[in-house]
Amino acid sequence: FVESSTTTNNALFNLNWLTVNDVIVPAAPTGLTATANGTSQIDLAWNAVSGATSYKVLRATSPGGGYAEIASGLTTTTTSDATASVGVPYFYVVRAVNGSVESLDSNISSATLALDSPTGLAATAVGSSQIDLNWSSVTGATSYRVLRSTSPFGTYIEVASGVTVTSTSDATAAAGVPYFYVVRAVNGAAESSSSNIASATLALDTPSGLTATNMSSSQIDLSWSSVAGATSYSVRRAIASGGPYSIIASGLGSPSHSDSSSLTPGTRYYYLVFASTTAVASIGSAEASAVPSDPI
Repeated sequence: FVESSTTTNNALFNLNWLTVNDVIVPAAPTGLTATANGTSQIDLAWNAVSGATSYKVLRATSPGGGYAEIASGLTTTTTSDATASVGVPYFYVVRAVNGSVESLDSNISSATLALDSPTGLAATAVGSSQIDLNWSSVTGATSYRVLRSTSPFGTYIEVASGVTVTSTSDATAAAGVPYFYVVRAVNGAAESSSSNIASATLALDTPSGLTATNMSSSQIDLSWSSVAGATSYSVRRAIASGGPYSIIASGLGSPSHSDSSSLTPGTRYYYLVFASTTAVASIGSAEASAVPSDPI
């Protein structure tokens, strides 16, 4: 048997006074909000319902159904869900309870616990071939995204995604270019904020094939193989094998140079070549030598 009170004009049906076997059925709660509190819990709050003696909270991972009770007997209009997993979207409803009866569901409210940001990111240049990256694992992360920029404050572009371990290598980096990296943890649709920034620069290859050719008593011509990524070259000279060397030319745009600077005929000169960019220089080439004299 169900009975209800109505307004004086009998036109409106008041659910607050709906009764089942003389037990008042409370109205559905309103104003439910779900708020992620860091990575630890989801806080829930709703409006009080007249006639309710307690409340029940139900949760699902889809707004369309599959709601399971996670709390009951609540006598206040707030609670927290500390059993939520990070990175998983959760959907909540609340029911008001009065004795053995309960209300319809409240509005649905959703929240997702944020993933912690990865920490300890380190970038290490491995010769001129790749940059190795390592970071600490993040609880709840199912994968990681790696992003790269050529400026610490620039636009970061994804270079790897779906990484399921806490290390990877960037083999697309160009030698001599400073790169800056961040990593983000991912779980489904959730993504953390960026990790600390780590930077590395691949070394330039060492110039090879340096030759020194006597052209006259006042000139020695030098040539070498070009180096990928180099924007300029410098030449150093000594009068003894192994140095000490002095820079005689820098900012060279091509892999050759003619040395006619204060050469003494009959003296053997020793040369090294270095490749460079604005950020990094290679180690010196193998030594080459020649004696300025008129060719016979």
